[in-house]
Amino acid sequence: MATETLTIASGSPWSTPGGATNLIIECFGAGGGGGPSDSTKSGNAGGGGGGGAYSKLVIASPSGDYTFFVGAGGTSAVAGGASWFKSNDLNGCVAKGGGPGVNDGSAGIGGAAADGFGSTKWSGGNGAPQQGSSPQLVGGGGGEGAGAAANGTTATNGTGASGVADGGDGGAGGLAHVNGDAPASGNGGGGGGGGHTNTGGSPTSGGTGADGKIVLTWTTAGFNTKVMVNGVWKEVPSASVMVDGAWKAVSSMKVMVNGAWKTV
Repeated sequence: MATETLTIASGSPWSTPGGATNLIIECFGAGGGGGPSDSTKSGNAGGGGGGGAYSKLVIASPSGDYTFFVGAGGTSAVAGGASWFKSNDLNGCVAKGGGPGVNDGSAGIGGAAADGFGSTKWSGGNGAPQQGSSPQLVGGGGGEGAGAAANGTTATNGTGASGVADGGDGGAGGLAHVNGDAPASGNGGGGGGGGHTNTGGSPTSGGTGADGKIVLTWTTAGFNTKVMVNGVWKEVPSASVMVDGAWKAVSSMKVMVNGAWKTV
């Protein structure tokens, strides 16, 4: 098996390696940005951003080039971007990003599984609305990004949501006069809302949501050999090499034995 993770810095398109079969595509949408506070003394803190969704699709016989896009985390009051991977002849795999928090204290909605495309889909968790009471309103925590086997957790207070295996944690909401936090780790978590500026003046900002990602896993046909590990024969995975910019399956390997080349 071979695995590759595509990030925002990756370049589209992705070319199918030679001999590849059973391509597993996992898309994680980006988290929405937390909402800013408003600028009035009697106003609101920001709500937390929603977590990104997850979608999975398996292509038994991949071929050619696939275009892809990795969603970027939303900045303050901006939705997270969708992540997708597809070719021209199929719908592909699509995972939606989380919605943004709002400066009226409302929370962002998690990316919806129903809006994505894939054989397995999970929704991101919702952010939390503003917390506390005036004049000490705290920004809502960000929702958790969805994992490969469960919906992301919805935030219920000023702390970012967490708890799902491989789901991205949400960012914490800001205290009074303090900006919301971006998620500390993981992918697809929503940003925390900005704390209320209770003296008026400049609003605080919501935290930026976490970026999405795409994980690709595939099997490559080619040579197979075995090695002894702790007294048990273990098969060595197939391999590919890059030739003139394209992946080619290794069909055979030779070693020198008593002065003669032998095929493995």
